[in-house]
Amino acid sequence: MIFPEMKSILVTSFGDKKIVLEAISTNVDAFIEKPVDLEVLYSTLTRLEKIINMRKENSRLLVKLTQSNTSLKEGKDTLNHTLECLNEAVVTLNSQFTILTANGAVTELTQHQVGSVLSKSITDFIPDRTWQELHEKCINSEHGVTQETEILRLDGTEFPGLLTLKRSFKVLREVYILVIQDITLQKAVENNLLSINEALETKVIERTQKIEETMLEAERANKAKSEFLANMSHELRTPMHAIMSFNSLIDKDILKEGVPFKIKENIQGFTLRIAQSSKRLLKLINNLLDISKLETGLGSLKKNTVNMLAIIDSVKSDLSPLFEEKGIKVEIDCHLEETKVHADHEKIIQVVFNLLSNACKFSPQHSIIKIRLSNSDVNVDARGVEPYFVPSLKVSVLDKGVGIPENEMDCIFNKFIQSSKTQTGAGGTGLGLAICKEIIGLHRGSIQADNNLEGGACFTFNLPIAAINWSERPSLIGVNNER
Repeated sequence: MIFPEMKSILVTSFGDKKIVLEAISTNVDAFIEKPVDLEVLYSTLTRLEKIINMRKENSRLLVKLTQSNTSLKEGKDTLNHTLECLNEAVVTLNSQFTILTANGAVTELTQHQVGSVLSKSITDFIPDRTWQELHEKCINSEHGVTQETEILRLDGTEFPGLLTLKRSFKVLREVYILVIQDITLQKAVENNLLSINEALETKVIERTQKIEETMLEAERANKAKSEFLANMSHELRTPMHAIMSFNSLIDKDILKEGVPFKIKENIQGFTLRIAQSSKRLLKLINNLLDISKLETGLGSLKKNTVNMLAIIDSVKSDLSPLFEEKGIKVEIDCHLEETKVHADHEKIIQVVFNLLSNACKFSPQHSIIKIRLSNSDVNVDARGVEPYFVPSLKVSVLDKGVGIPENEMDCIFNKFIQSSKTQTGAGGTGLGLAICKEIIGLHRGSIQADNNLEGGACFTFNLPIAAINWSERPSLIGVNNER
């Protein structure tokens, strides 16, 4: 045939069917007997056209099928290669849990050859109970489920494994995919971490016990020290008052007639020194007694409504000889109509006295000490979880002295502590500020130290204006709170 794609129709009047069939089998696609009927001709042509189109479609589908098979084979080869590269064993199972396929990692993990495990039940390698639990979880889940178990090797040994089972819904038959991972190293790390954690917990418990014991011992020692100081202060004050009384009697006796002037002058010099030293020692004893009472809880407050401005004027008057001696001027800055607070009158006098005497002691001559009064608020539950602020009166004492080093701000209120800048021979025991802190704390106020921008130190304390109304904090009533 010249054109193989061309279709031919035999139109003949020859009636021998055999010859016609031979012609059709060779080169003719159809035949029509004469005389030619147009409808028959049209029908024959239509049939031939369908045959041509069908053959073309078959050819196209054959090409596509070939390409699909090629891609499928390549994908399968890639998948098989990927599976062989995994450290985890990947196994497919049918609905009877028989192994259909497995990758090479099965041999590495279980010592079984891949060919020997095919068609075997997965329960030959995994305990029945474990497999039942895993399968039940898998049935009720659309996602993969996991479970740890011991997996049996060919030599009878076991290793810890992590099983991941997933049911496939993308194939016609029921298929399960099982991934087996060796977690021996992971378990070893976990056990090691658990051992370390247990050891750390034991050490923490031991250290905590030691710290608690040390703290209790320190508290007992501190309490014993405070009680000792309180007792000793009482014992020391009695002979000290006797010394001062006898010293006063000597002063009176030497004023009598008949005592030579030279002897009188010498004795008066001695009694003056005795009086000065006795007063200094008595002040120290009183401070020790005060701090001991405050620490041991023996010091009680007698609160009333007191006028802070009147207290400041009174202390200022008492200290006026010291201010005049150094040419220091005290200025009070107050624009408030009310300066009353709910406090212990005597204790607040002691606070103001300590702060003003300190300011005078460390201020240069002919300088100015300022006292400022202003309204504020203070947290009266500083030890609580939530702050509780109430209206307060804020008092600040500012001097022009040497100030306080920044690294000493936190310890300036500790007992027997003096700033390194103030250790200039000005005297003092380091108890004055500690007493102030204890007194202000008993009033549920606050006290702090800062440095002035213009130089010098600034001590500020805050006291509640009125009695604290704890009814606004019902959850805290009865937990060491005042009424």
